[in-house]
Amino acid sequence: MSLRQELLLAWAALVVVQLLTLAGAVGLLARMTPAIGRIMEDNERSIAAVETMLAALGSSPTDPGALARFEEALADARDNVTEQAEPEQLERITASYPAAFEGEATARERVTVALRSLAAINREAMGASASRASAVGRTGAWAAAVLGLLSLVAAIGMKRRLERRVIAPTEATAAAVRAIEEGDVHRQCPVHGPAELAALGRGVEALRQRPTHAVAHHDARHDERKLLLALLDAEPGPVLLVDDRGAMLHANLAATRALLEDAALGDQVRDPASALPAGFSRRPLGDGVVLVRGPQAAEPPPAAPAPAEPEPAPLA
Repeated sequence: MSLRQELLLAWAALVVVQLLTLAGAVGLLARMTPAIGRIMEDNERSIAAVETMLAALGSSPTDPGALARFEEALADARDNVTEQAEPEQLERITASYPAAFEGEATARERVTVALRSLAAINREAMGASASRASAVGRTGAWAAAVLGLLSLVAAIGMKRRLERRVIAPTEATAAAVRAIEEGDVHRQCPVHGPAELAALGRGVEALRQRPTHAVAHHDARHDERKLLLALLDAEPGPVLLVDDRGAMLHANLAATRALLEDAALGDQVRDPASALPAGFSRRPLGDGVVLVRGPQAAEPPPAAPAPAEPEPAPLA
């Protein structure tokens, strides 16, 4: 599997879990809203009708509109039957309310008891509906918690997979490259992980196992440097190599003696803007290296040949 596919798979898994969590939350709200609406619409209407009938039943006998309000509320309650126990109480109210409004105490008591029972039935239904809505809410909360836990588990799993498949091979390859760069040509580069990292590891291994042009070029430059330093050391006069930062790279024996004899000579040589003593000159060699030459000492004259020894006289 390629590195791109690894990353896309991890991203897709997290997105799917997040979408499931979102869908669960939306479904929870969609189920709770009708349940709450039913509580308010059905049972609250019946309780309001009961309250209206009780108020009309307890009003003054001289109130001409009390009976009409009672009958209107009773009709509303009949049209809004939602529980199985409601019809029985409505029949008792219907049978007894005319006598109750005529002043019969027994009928009035029967109507009052039936109205209270009707209100209790609707309150119990409201409580049951509220319990169902609460159960739906708890179920949705647990579902959201499970989906959140799945999201966390998926994130941890993807993190470990990426560490094992991507991060660890990348770090191992980088460490092997650093070791090879520092001269450890026996350090092996790992060849595993996604296709791109495996191809990179094989390429590094192929470069490590054969000499490269860069290594050969480095060896050639090293030999040239040794030859140059040997020639400079053979010079009879002072010769120094200084870089563009003022660091003294090399000084032959004559230059070392000159530096010991004249302490200010070192500062003059290092500073490219400083004037050199008489007989000294600067010559750029490239790559920021400057050759400083001092007066060359005269070579000693060749030694005179030794006088020939006189030949012994012949014997008489």
